Amino acid sequence: MTNNQPDLGQGFNNIEQIRELLFGTQMKQVSSRLDSLEAALKEQKEETEKRLFVLRIETDKSLQKLQESLSTELQTYMRTLSEELKAIKEKGIKDKDEIDEQIESISKRLSSNVANLDEAIDKQTRSLRDDVLSSHKKLQGDLIHMKKQLLENFEKRLSTLGSSKVSREDIADMFFEIVLKLKGPEQLQLKGTEFPSTWEEENTSSKSEYLLLEESQGNG
Repeated sequence: MTNNQPDLGQGFNNIEQIRELLFGTQMKQVSSRLDSLEAALKEQKEETEKRLFVLRIETDKSLQKLQESLSTELQTYMRTLSEELKAIKEKGIKDKDEIDEQIESISKRLSSNVANLDEAIDKQTRSLRDDVLSSHKKLQGDLIHMKKQLLENFEKRLSTLGSSKVSREDIADMFFEIVLKLKGPEQLQLKGTEFPSTWEEENTSSKSEYLLLEESQGNG
């Protein structure tokens, strides 16, 4: 491995030149676009959490107002009913039918208020859920489309290297960089060794060193 150090440095310079030649500005644009989409997903998530929080507060307030309204109405009715019961004792039972009608009317109003509140809450919840799902699907679709474009461009450019004098290590290094862009370093391991999260993060060894190390071990 000691005798291969100059070759590794030259290979690293070669892969930098190949990467700039093949992708250049497009790779930066794709990376910027992916970062923007990830930021949009994060922003959408935060906005959804805020909307859910506001909806929960509004629902609690509506329930509290309904409870207060029902409590006041019931108290008023109970006072009225108590007074009417006293009057019945004096007047007899001729007003009993009227009281029954009042009780039925109040019961219907209470049921209607509760049903209206449930319907309003369900409508708001469905609307919020539909908005979140729609935004999430759109952003996911954009991410998939960008990754597909990147892979298609890579395959197209790679096919033009058939007549070029490019080492296998250089091509493998370039392929690893593309995979890191798409998958992320946390999903890739080579013989139990984790790759750095970015190409520039590690200056002491390149992807070529990993490949050459594996090759030398295999030949040994």
